[in-house]
Amino acid sequence: MSNLWILIPPWVYAVLMTVVGRWGERHLLPLADDRAHRADLARSPWISLANLLFTNFVFLSLLPSLVLAVFQPMIPFFGARAGLALAVAVLLFGIFPARLLDAPRQGWNRAFWMIMADFVRVAGALTLAGWLVTQ
Repeated sequence: MSNLWILIPPWVYAVLMTVVGRWGERHLLPLADDRAHRADLARSPWISLANLLFTNFVFLSLLPSLVLAVFQPMIPFFGARAGLALAVAVLLFGIFPARLLDAPRQGWNRAFWMIMADFVRVAGALTLAGWLVTQ
């Protein structure tokens, strides 16, 4: 039961950084197309909140903690460095290409903001998960 507590801090951090990133995206950057804003308002806020909580828990807390617990003895890094190495791999091979391919549609300002928000969220959550797995 005590091992389940290591899932909570990365999850809370990821949720907070996701909310800050979405706030900045809405309030600091102009909308390229009004349809995206209307589609976002059409969804129920409860479904959006459940989606945010579930996806952040699974992809930024549960899976990274399991991967680090199993594979950390095989990689050359230990603790927080192992989590940061996993985060860099996730960013380079998953998030950056997807954001850059979507940039012409959404605009480069929004793409770079989302890359920065994703970097802060993923790097922080996975570094925290790596540190907590070794404690």
